[in-house]
Amino acid sequence: TSIASRIAYILVLLVGMQGISGFIMYYIVPKFEAIYKDFNVGLPTITLMVIHAAQFLTSFRVLLAFLPLVELGLLIALPFSFLAWGTYSVPVFDRLLERRHTALVLRCLSLFVEGGKPILMGLSTLADHYPTYWVRRRLRHAHSAVLGGLHWIEALRKNRVIRASDAAVLASAEAVGNLAWALSELAETAERRLAIRFQLVTQTLFPLVVVMLGIVVFILAVAYFLPLVGLIENLS
Repeated sequence: TSIASRIAYILVLLVGMQGISGFIMYYIVPKFEAIYKDFNVGLPTITLMVIHAAQFLTSFRVLLAFLPLVELGLLIALPFSFLAWGTYSVPVFDRLLERRHTALVLRCLSLFVEGGKPILMGLSTLADHYPTYWVRRRLRHAHSAVLGGLHWIEALRKNRVIRASDAAVLASAEAVGNLAWALSELAETAERRLAIRFQLVTQTLFPLVVVMLGIVVFILAVAYFLPLVGLIENLS
């Protein structure tokens, strides 16, 4: 929730900045240019730099037209992906949360073991019904490998569903009869470590992104305010 809220905050800022900047560049700046031309006065250098940058960006107008739509789409999809309100997955972000899928798979398998069901049945069920396609594909390969005679732990490791360290813990737990507990504990550990890592990343990058956006806002504010100051000085 914390990660999703920070990403949503950045997206809202970007959408707002793009909308306000587009409005000013389309309606206000041409009037500035016309007024300064009438007074035979040049616009401030920073204003000209911003105008030239905007004119350069207009050469990518197709991309600029779709960018706000993509940002709004991410704003809508983020709650569903991060808060588990549905089976939606945000591209790229979902790949970064691979360990979350590992935790879900391990927790599901622990339920099968606790219920006295064979692991092969659990793999078959997950391979058919897991909501994320690329995880489901890996589970299908693992299930096929188990049917071919490979041990289920090794099949999950080879298909990158679990790590080598997970495989070692599961093998030891299976040997002593604590497999259900080990599956559940590994799931909780994977989720806890993933949350800590993402918190560290967001705590580091979030202030930097906010400062960068603040610098952009400052430059735009100065570029749009200086023409008014210059015009008032010329009139006085």
